[in-house]
Amino acid sequence: MKVASRPVDEEDAKLKLLNSLPPSYKPLVYSICDKSFQECWNALLQDQISREFEKSLVEAESQLLYSTQRQSKGGGSSRRSSGYTLEKVGAIGSKSNLYCRYCKKEGHLLESCFKLQKKRDSKPVAGVVVSTTVDSQNKVLMASQIGGSDQDHSWVVDTGATDHMACKREYFHTYEPLHSPKFVYLGDNSVHPMVGIGV
Repeated sequence: MKVASRPVDEEDAKLKLLNSLPPSYKPLVYSICDKSFQECWNALLQDQISREFEKSLVEAESQLLYSTQRQSKGGGSSRRSSGYTLEKVGAIGSKSNLYCRYCKKEGHLLESCFKLQKKRDSKPVAGVVVSTTVDSQNKVLMASQIGGSDQDHSWVVDTGATDHMACKREYFHTYEPLHSPKFVYLGDNSVHPMVGIGV
């Protein structure tokens, strides 16, 4: 980086960037402050995408809840546990407004992408952690089920993570218990013990 023909130290640029963030970014700043400028930048972009996705998800869920409540009060058909999607209740709008982030085609969402479902069906299911890479434009693939999400089987994809964690031993192909516990420090300043390591 250069400013007015003078090189700017990456460490200074990183500190200025991190110090300019609002207080709501404090947990993220703690978790990335020892990374390079580029890694910090990528983490911030990923966090911003996540925040925007969560905001749109909350809005869509509230519209879905309103639509289903209105339908049940109006004497319409009863709500089935797995039959409602955002497309069906019109929370997002017409099919022409839908865009799949996986196959990059219009007319459907990631949750109903045939290409992604075909890819998932062709791979054997195993309790291993899969690492992914972020492409050059820092796009993040995010998926979520609305209503009926099972917290015991949910995974959070963090493409910037060095290591990954799982809450159940049966998710691992190989597993070795730790003789002395190690600890994981999260962005919200909480500390959690690690009891084993595996793949």
